Amino acid sequence: MRRGTGTWTARKSGLFDLPTFGYYGQGVEARTAKLPPGWRDRLILYRNRNTTPGRGLCLERHDCIASKLAAFRDKDREFADALFAAGLADASTVRERVAQIEELGPKLSEVVLAWLDARLTPLAGRNLGSEDSLDELVGILPLPPGGTDAFIREIRGPGPNEDSAS
Repeated sequence: MRRGTGTWTARKSGLFDLPTFGYYGQGVEARTAKLPPGWRDRLILYRNRNTTPGRGLCLERHDCIASKLAAFRDKDREFADALFAAGLADASTVRERVAQIEELGPKLSEVVLAWLDARLTPLAGRNLGSEDSLDELVGILPLPPGGTDAFIREIRGPGPNEDSAS
């Protein structure tokens, strides 16, 4: 493990690696994410004999989903849809939290809230599931050529791990 500026990050330590656990976990600083007000009050303490002497503070699930939807990448929408489909998160709670994230800006906020509204309200008599693509939501999101990721880059600019050409 490597100690950074007040943040522990697991790197190739075997603690949070893909081959062992099926996912890769990485600690980040709070300024990395866009979060709704009050998120610090809802943090979940993760500590057991395997974490001793350390501990983890994890985002509450609805705050985590709201933060992921602030990035609005395909993988983040799939993550949110999977939690909604499994009954592990409530879309209306996530919607309330997203609406409170001031750093989103009006254009991206409108897009994310419309995406969540589509999960709360059936369109044309059908419920949207994780297999539905945003490209199919005619009338909600006018998408440019290049699909949803190109659309999101257009309204928010490149993400922290993207260059402007991607």
